[in-house]
Amino acid sequence: MSDDPTLYQLERYDPIHKTCTIKGSLFELLVSRLCDNSSFNMYLLQFILMALMYINSGNGKYWKILFYTSISGLLGCIIENSTISYLCRDGNENTKYMFVYSFFINEIFWIITEYSIPYLNLIKMKAYANGKAVIVIEYIIYIMFSAFAIVRIFIGYERGINGYLSSELLDTLHGITFGIMALADFICSIFIIYFVRVYNKSVEEKALSFHHYIKRSSYIVILAVDFVSFMISVLFFLKKNSYFNRIFPSNIDKTFSIAEITSRGKISGSANESTSYIHEAYSSASNLLNKRSLPIRSSQISDGSLKDAQFKEFSYENIMNIYK
Repeated sequence: MSDDPTLYQLERYDPIHKTCTIKGSLFELLVSRLCDNSSFNMYLLQFILMALMYINSGNGKYWKILFYTSISGLLGCIIENSTISYLCRDGNENTKYMFVYSFFINEIFWIITEYSIPYLNLIKMKAYANGKAVIVIEYIIYIMFSAFAIVRIFIGYERGINGYLSSELLDTLHGITFGIMALADFICSIFIIYFVRVYNKSVEEKALSFHHYIKRSSYIVILAVDFVSFMISVLFFLKKNSYFNRIFPSNIDKTFSIAEITSRGKISGSANESTSYIHEAYSSASNLLNKRSLPIRSSQISDGSLKDAQFKEFSYENIMNIYK
């Protein structure tokens, strides 16, 4: 971080920017921000749970993503709170910074943490079906990721150049990122449910066994997460409306942020996965132990139900490849 006394005023102490809200030494601020921070506590719990599940349940692609995402979220939370503690420590009130590099670099961790959910849903969807439809959806998710990453990087730049966490522009940018993420989540969720529904209609003899498996998965939770992300995005924009602020408290978006943190099993802070996905993955995998294979071929699918997608053989091995 470079000093430049002539660059700008110390706006980080303005309450509107939600950065230097308490005073104390570097150690006091760091302990206060970490120990009293529900996001940090949940990120830490998430990391511990993911590490245990990663060690005990396998090191396949799905678990690797969950594990690395938990590390990314924990590092992002630590770096952000450490940076704030350093900027806001006693004796640093008159120190100005040209650019707070740690705010900018930290966006890498938030990008990984936040967008892991759409990517994990994409992996699940690809386990159920393949073909042109899946390829198109995959490209859409990747394009949306590019847009998401660009906006997050701009958030990091704005935070770095100004030295604070929140402003009207930053709130707008956060609203955009949550909107992109919610849409990507929703696309994957809808097509997962669609592919499953097509399967249930096309295979009569095996439908009950498969339906039992599907009921064990948390698809309602997935859709709830999509809804919460969408509401967070909307609230970031509504907070700027004076009439809305007279009716609802200014921190109403935090309620949905906490809901998203809990339901995703991830901590977003502005941001991915623990207990809900652990439960889903572990119970789903356990439910399939010793089950018979359920072969699905394109010839079993009703005409016109899914023209450009073809289901994979839905066996125990195929499902377990998601998690193990």
